[in-house]
Amino acid sequence: MKHDIVFLYNGAPLPAMLEMAAHAKQLGRRPLLVLLDRGDNRLIIDSSLTNYDIVRIPVAYTAVDAKRLFAVPAQLRKIRRLIRDKLEPGGTVITSSFDMLFVAWLATVFRDYDIRHQVRDLHALQLGNSLKCRIVRRIERYLLRKVSKVIVSSPRFASEYYEHLYSGEIILLENVPQSTVWKDFDHRPRVDGTFNIGYIGILRYRDALFRLIESVERLAKEGLPVRVSFAGGGSDANLAAVKSRITLDDVFSFSGPYEYSRDITRLYADVDLIYAVYDENNRNCQLAMPNKFYESILSGIPLLVAANTFVGEETLRFGIGEVVAVDDPDDLANLLRAAFDGDSWYSEARAKLESTSADSMYADYERALTRSVQ
Repeated sequence: MKHDIVFLYNGAPLPAMLEMAAHAKQLGRRPLLVLLDRGDNRLIIDSSLTNYDIVRIPVAYTAVDAKRLFAVPAQLRKIRRLIRDKLEPGGTVITSSFDMLFVAWLATVFRDYDIRHQVRDLHALQLGNSLKCRIVRRIERYLLRKVSKVIVSSPRFASEYYEHLYSGEIILLENVPQSTVWKDFDHRPRVDGTFNIGYIGILRYRDALFRLIESVERLAKEGLPVRVSFAGGGSDANLAAVKSRITLDDVFSFSGPYEYSRDITRLYADVDLIYAVYDENNRNCQLAMPNKFYESILSGIPLLVAANTFVGEETLRFGIGEVVAVDDPDDLANLLRAAFDGDSWYSEARAKLESTSADSMYADYERALTRSVQ
């Protein structure tokens, strides 16, 4: 039996990306998920979301660098063979990155397939103003001529980028976690009154992580009962760099990579504050809507994000957290210190979250999910 829809994902897919394939199967399609496995301990796949065929292709890189570019010819050969052997004529190919769009374009150039392009993040080469960036955008504009739908995870990816390159259908499919995973979430009370900050996700954006460590250690030295739980994969270099900045070992814990559907609610069960401050000077971070925003609503746990970002605007508009001015070395420490007060931004966010429903969010998500894969 041949497949009628193939997903090409480079690296670790988000839960919403996996759910696309599961939803396609629910709609009667025959999905195949092709994963380029970078071997960096991040590609743990949620078994509850993968009741379909998966092919893994090992690759020799972990980031966007020269190795990734040089690997394209070998990937093209393998993926072209997969499409030829496993995808029926006229089937759909959904890509998840610029290089996968390029590979899919080349693999189907002489065949009649429907290509759709899914965008979870934008690369610096897409967002800059240098000659190299302009060339990349020109190439992308050309590749998009063969694309029937562009699927974005943030409204700003559409309004600030793709509406200037692409005139076809743009679908907003946000990074909303699978609803059944959070259905029975139970937040545990604090242990010994300790205020637990959770950084849950891939360890990156070192400056933001260093700032968290320094601010928390200031509070701990002031006698405030605070700790930080790190959970998630990432490069060995980033993990080593983060640990090297810690001087109070008993304040921090690390639990490594996790499987989302199995582990995420356990990881959040004793978290009092979600730390999702990334790099406000990174243009992608300014435009993106990370899944931490939705996890805050689902868990009822207040959120800290970077100022001057779209997710920061939405966090303040919904009243579910606060923004951190990353150019002010004292701002994060002051916000964390205020969280211990009974009448502060933190208590207001907790109250707002108690009255915030995710129903409309999931209704929009289900409609977008169907449009993306039908």
